[in-house]
Amino acid sequence: MSELWDGDIVLVSARKWTRPLMQYDHAGIIWRYRDDLYCVEAGASGVRSWPMAHWGRGYTVIRPIVACAKGDDRDRRLGEAVAATALRMQGWPYSWRHLARVVWRILGARIRAQEAVVCSELTCGAWRLNGVELCPGVLVPSPDDIWKAVAARRATVVLTGE
Repeated sequence: MSELWDGDIVLVSARKWTRPLMQYDHAGIIWRYRDDLYCVEAGASGVRSWPMAHWGRGYTVIRPIVACAKGDDRDRRLGEAVAATALRMQGWPYSWRHLARVVWRILGARIRAQEAVVCSELTCGAWRLNGVELCPGVLVPSPDDIWKAVAARRATVVLTGE
């Protein structure tokens, strides 16, 4: 996993019961600390960082190609800034209401916003605060929205895991 950079986006394959609605049902941001890989994510207990080893089901890691060609140092520095931004969000509460918004939007309905965060908002928000809009025009993106938007703008699939 040495090919992973800070700021790379982790998308977790949908659980069986969510597969009819989406391909991915969780998102996070890679953060390398010493020689270990972590994922900064928004889960039920809020924004936290977890070792990548705890992810037991399939996942895909993608890298938005933003500034320049693959592997350029500017993209690496941007990824480091994105991971640092996500880390500053640790402790923010999880938004069950926003999760409901994602589900309702997928099902074609809308509900009101609130100050909190879900996994895909954390991922998009950290990139947005560093000048990159991953999902333009999508108020509360889902992990699938991230996949579609980033893949459409050129992305490198860095790793897939089981």
